[in-house]
Parts: sequence; C-alpha cells; structure tokens
Amino acid sequence: MKANELLYRKLFESASEALIIIDANSGVIIDVNSSVSSFFGYRKNELVEKVVWEIQLFKKIVKNEESFLKLSKCDLPIYRDFPISTKNTKIILYELVISRYTINANNILLFSFSDIAEKKMAENELMLSKEQFKSFMYSATDGFILFDSDLNHIDINKKALDIIGLSRRDVIGKNLIDIVPNIKVSGRYDEYKKVIETGGKFIKIFKPHSKFGDKYIELKAFKVHSGLGMILNDITERKQIEKELQESEEKLRNIFENSTNLFYSHTADHILTYISPQVKQILGCSQEDAMVNWTNFTSNNPINDIGFYNTVKAIETGKQQPPYELELIHKSGRKVMTEVREAPVVKKGKTVSIVGALTDITECKKTEERLNQSLSILRSTLESTADGILVVNNDGKWTSFNQKFIKMWNISKDLIDSGDDKKAVDSILTQLKYPEFFINKVKELYAHPEEYSIDVIEKMDGRIFERYSQPQHNNEKIVGRVWSFRDITEQKMTEKALRESEKNLSMIYKTTTNILFQIGVEPNDCYRFLMVNKAFLTSVGLREEQIIGKITNEVIPKFSINLVHSKYKEAIRKKKTVQWEETSKYPTGDKFGIVSVSPIFDENGKCVYLIGSVNDYTERRMVELQLNKSNKKLREMTLHMQEVIENERMKIALDLHDDLGQKLTALNMDLSWLKGRTIKDIPQLSDKLNEMTDLLNSTIQDVQKIATELRPSILDDLGLIPAIEWLLKEYKSKAKLKYQFNISPQGLVIKKRLTVAIFRIIQEALTNVVRHANATLVKVDIIKENKLLSIAIEDNGKGITKRNIEDSKSFGLMGIKERANVFKGEVKISVEPNKGTKLKVKIPYV
Repeated sequence: MKANELLYRKLFESASEALIIIDANSGVIIDVNSSVSSFFGYRKNELVEKVVWEIQLFKKIVKNEESFLKLSKCDLPIYRDFPISTKNTKIILYELVISRYTINANNILLFSFSDIAEKKMAENELMLSKEQFKSFMYSATDGFILFDSDLNHIDINKKALDIIGLSRRDVIGKNLIDIVPNIKVSGRYDEYKKVIETGGKFIKIFKPHSKFGDKYIELKAFKVHSGLGMILNDITERKQIEKELQESEEKLRNIFENSTNLFYSHTADHILTYISPQVKQILGCSQEDAMVNWTNFTSNNPINDIGFYNTVKAIETGKQQPPYELELIHKSGRKVMTEVREAPVVKKGKTVSIVGALTDITECKKTEERLNQSLSILRSTLESTADGILVVNNDGKWTSFNQKFIKMWNISKDLIDSGDDKKAVDSILTQLKYPEFFINKVKELYAHPEEYSIDVIEKMDGRIFERYSQPQHNNEKIVGRVWSFRDITEQKMTEKALRESEKNLSMIYKTTTNILFQIGVEPNDCYRFLMVNKAFLTSVGLREEQIIGKITNEVIPKFSINLVHSKYKEAIRKKKTVQWEETSKYPTGDKFGIVSVSPIFDENGKCVYLIGSVNDYTERRMVELQLNKSNKKLREMTLHMQEVIENERMKIALDLHDDLGQKLTALNMDLSWLKGRTIKDIPQLSDKLNEMTDLLNSTIQDVQKIATELRPSILDDLGLIPAIEWLLKEYKSKAKLKYQFNISPQGLVIKKRLTVAIFRIIQEALTNVVRHANATLVKVDIIKENKLLSIAIEDNGKGITKRNIEDSKSFGLMGIKERANVFKGEVKISVEPNKGTKLKVKIPYV
C-alpha cells in the first residue's frame, strides 16, 4: 500500500499536465502538483484547502458553489478548451479534462490542464497554408520560397527573386545547396532540416553571399505540408537606419551621461517623465527617488516661484522662456543653486511636454559671492587704509583713488567731479616744497614702467609724506601704476625723539643701579650676551670681557642654565615678558633675584633679542633667612614659656587644691568643733562663729575656682574634648550662653602638645564672646581634614569691628594668634554686622 502511494505521488508530481484534485462534495482543493505553479504562477499553499470558486483561476469554469455542484453531477469526463488568465494576468489557451474518481469511498474531481497554444497555432498555420497559400505567396510584400522535404525549390514569388537577384528559371527545381554553396558550412542547412523534422521555427538575420549584393536579409523558416516554407525580408535599409539611430542614440547617451548637466522632461501637468543619472551627483538621490519625490528636493526660496511662473508661461504660449535659477535641497540637507533652461514640445499647436537642462551653479554662485565680497573688502580696505592711494593707467589717467588721498592733498570735490586730472596734478604741485623733484620722479618711472620706487616728499605746510609706487599688472601685462602716500610727519618727529631717547637711555643704562642685560637670539637655541650694564658686572663679580660675546652657558652657573633657557623659550613662544625667581652662585657669592626677560621681534616675526633685568634681593633674602631663624627660636622659646607657665599653673592649682584646700577644710572642721562646744557656754559668740564659717566656706570655693581656672583638672584627667564640653557648660550656666559643639571625626584624639593650646584658644574666644558680643548662641567645631586641624568658634552677637581686630591692645586676640603661631597655624576672623563673628584657626596636625 505504501509503495502504491509512493508511486502515485511520483506519477502525480512528474506529470507534465497541471493536475488539481478537488473534493466533489465540498469543492475544497485537496492537492495540486508542481506543474500548477509553472503553468499558472500559484504556489501550492495558495490553492490547497481553498474552495475552487474563490480562486480567480477557475472563475470561467466554476463561478460559484451552485455551478460547482452542477458540474460535479455532470457526465464525466469533460473535454474543453479554455483561455485561462494566469496569476500574472497572462492569457494562455489550455485544454481542460475533468474526471471523477472514488478513492477510499470519497468522490473527487481531477482537473487536468494541458497547454494547447502551439497545437492551435499549428492547426491555424496548416489551415492558412491550405486555404490562402496562393493568395499569400503572390500578394505578399515579403519574399516567399517553398521547398520540398529535401530542400529543393518548389515555388518562389517575385519579391524573393528581387531579393536574391535571380530569375525563376535559375531557382525552381534546384536544391538550396546549388543556389547557396556555403549553406552547409554556415550550419543553416541543418537548421532547415531540423525545422522540417521537428516542426519548429528558425528565424535569423544574416548577410548573404556577396553575389547577392551588400544586403541584410531577415529569414523566417517554418514547416509546411510539403516541406519547408521560408519568408525573406530585405532589411538592408532598416539596418542602416538602425545603425544611424544607434550611433545617434550613442552620441546622445554620451552627452547625457558625460554632461555635468541634468536633463529632464515633464508633461504639461508637471508630471516628470524622465530624469537623467546626473541627479545622483547633483542631489545625492536615485533617478527613481527624484521622479517620485521631486517636490521634496525643492526649497521654499521665493526665487523658485519665478521658475514656476516661467514654466507655466512656456506651457501656455508654447514659446521658450529665459533661463531661470532654482534652489534645490541635496539629500544631505545642503542647498544647491541651479540654472534651468527649458523648451516646450508643441504638437498640433498645443504644448504636450517640457524638456529641460539643469546646471549646478552652486560653486559659481559661491565664487560670484566671494568675488563680490573680495571687491567689497578691497574697496573697504582701500578706504580704511591710513595711506592715500591713487591708481593711474599708462596714459596718466586716474582710474581709482580713495578718500584719504583726496584729503591728504586737499583736492576739491568740484575738481574731482570735473575729471580734469591735469588740474588735479597742478594743485598737488603747488603744495610741495620741491615740485620739480616730484615731477622728475614721475617722469622717470613712466620711462621705466617696470620699476618700483620709494622716496620722501615735503609739503609747504611742514608735513612729510612717504611716496611709494609700483606697476599695476593684469595677466602679467603692465596696465598702469599704483601710488601710495603715507603721512610720516609724526613718525619723523618720533624718530628724532627716539634718537634723543636712545641717547638718554644709554646714559641711564650705564649709570643705573638696576641690573640690565641684552641677549642675542641665535639658531639652535643659542643665546649670546651682547650688552650688560655696570650693575650687572658688580653683582656677579665678573669683568665685561668675561661676559660680552659669550654664550649664556659660559656665564650662567650650570645648575641654573636649564631653568634660564626654558624661560627664554617661554618668553619667545608666548611673545611676552616672563618673570621667575633665580638663585645662582657667582664669585661674589649666592645671588637671589627676580629675573624678567622681554622678547624683541624683527619685521618677519623672528625673535632677535631678549632684554632682561634683575631685581637683586640678595641682602633682603639674607635678612629674611636670619629673621626666619630668629622667629623659629622665638616660637620655640614661646612654646617653652607657655609650657613652663602651664606647668606652673598646674603646680599652683595642685598646691591650692591639695595644700591650701586641705588646710582650709581642716580649719573648717576645727571651727565647727569649736562652735559646737562654745555656743552653750558663750551664746554671744554664736553669730560671730556663723559668720566665720560662711567666710571660710566662701574662701574654700574661691580657692577651688582659682585652682580650676589656673588648670582644670578635667583637662589632665579626661582630655581636651570633655574639658571643652565642661567649659561650654560653665559659660552656659554663668552667662546664659547656649552652645553647639561638633567634632569630626568622632573619637578624634588630639596630640598632647596641642591640647592645652586649643583649650586656651577656645577659652579666650568664649571669654571675648561673653564680654563683648552680647550673643545668645555660640558654635564650636573641631574638624580634622587630612593633616590640618580646623577650630571654628562662631557666635550670633553684634560682631567685632575691624578696628578692634587690629587694635594692639586686644590682648585676647593677640594671645590666640600667638598660641596658633607657635604651631605654624593661622587665624582668620570674619565678621557680618549684627550677625556675629567667626573665628577660624587652622593648625598643622603633625
């Protein structure tokens, strides 16, 4: 069973007919073979499980379900010829055989389609050959030849004889080989035999043997009942026209493809019908994209409205309009300016289309704009220059000048408007001290037009002009001369003053106590001393011959030379004065100074000199070093004294607490004992003993207070942080001063040497707040940041004045600064009126 199914499937799929199996009851397509797709263009999944009357392919066979059921009940098989439309709408004639079968108790219909187009064509040709042969052959405008099966000529019409250039007697009864001897070599003889055997066709265009003339023949061979029929057509003239047309098209294509222009055509309704490939180069898009979306490539520039108006006018009038400019948008977004030339195509007095050529003139427009801009800049430059400019042609005619020239020579507007150049020159000559010298120079230059000239002329009013002249060229040809006049009166006066200044400067240079020097800048970073003053020699302890003419490496100490050269280069690079501090060893000893160098550049922008000076602060530096040593010793002494004082305070506090306190306590106890024994015997002493007891208790409290103020025991017992908290609570209870205390990081440990200093600083600051600030709140912050300890005390009082800060009698602040200074710390006080004072102390945490 399985083998039968496989055989059925193989036969079903390999069948040359298009086979379609349909359920006879429901009209559902059950299966189709592969020929269905090749015949009609439908894929299998487009047909299977669909009802047959819903498929376009079967519309002429089965219109609806009713007609299908009627068909399934007819006597089958049915044979019909149908012109059927394929999926791509091609009409092909098919023979349809509809059969009924029963498979597994199911009724099915088998539709079998066979292509009978060729069969019908053969039948028609045969009918034509039988019924119309003679009429066709003798009335045909083409040549016609009839052969038997051995390719012997049976008949030939006059047109064929004219084409081959032979008579009927030369052809009839003769074999084709006799007429065309090389027919077998060409292979056509065998092709004709094959047509007779298979019934196929043979069509060829060829050039026959030279004995038939220089001709091109189109030959169509086909099988007829007697053998072979052949139609000949002399297409020599057509081939020549085709050749000429091909050449013309090739030329036109070369023009279209190689031209920089874009060619197009559109209908009178403005619908594009053609656009050339140059659209890719001009707009960056494909021809298809441009044809569909042309309006997307046009900008909203008002200039485009003019182009549209010209096109409409050309369509309406049928006459070519002037070229116009059109702004388009490249696919990248940049704007493209084009020039458009159009011509209407008119048929029967009506414009049917517009053909045009579009040229990209973006660069031309940019060049034009740049040219106009250059001319504008040239004119503006000419008018803005400080020189008076005059341009004269070879005939001495003034062709151009600026207003500065007119003003310099006091030429009136009327004289300029008159155009009388001779009178204008005469007016110039009257203003000169030496007019003959002026005019002689002019004559000399006109005698030698290629020469350049520069000289100085003096006016009667005392002004001095520098006159410069050079030939004017146009395409390497001298067409005139350009004269420029510069007022150098002030320059000449400046030069005179400069000479005097240089003389005075030289005197100052030699006599000043400031250190001055001049260095020449040579290639390869070489620097040479050109000049030094006396103060320089005195400072370094060298003679002039040991310095002048020597390169810097020979004079400046080695350990300084790299720094010095780097600063020289920096000054040259930045084109400005550079300063630095330098320490050098010279025969006179260590020298400390602030060195300044300034670069001097020539007209080409090349640095030629370095002018330098040195602010020698060697003596001041020595004093500073000595002072620093003294300050260091003073800080050490101060620290020692503070430690001594604190130790003494601690000792005194201990003595007061331990010795005097104990004795006072013992005295208090004795007084209590005495009071208990005498009050009964001597009642009048009771009041006196009570007074003595109160006084003694008060004295004990004072001693404790003095001891605490001298050195709070909590500072030594618990450390800085608890001591500060105790201090703040004391001020809160005594002065009603609220406080906020912050320490960061938590658990910060302060080194012992700093503990007392910080405590005393905060104690003194809080005392000042209570005494002077009228504050209600104080904030104390102790923060460690890296290697720096920051102590800030801020209140909300009235704020300390600048005068109080700077007052030499502000001992509290002086004490705070001195304690901070001992540890190389700094103190800053910031004040906001009526908002309080902030005291900030920063001490290195080492």
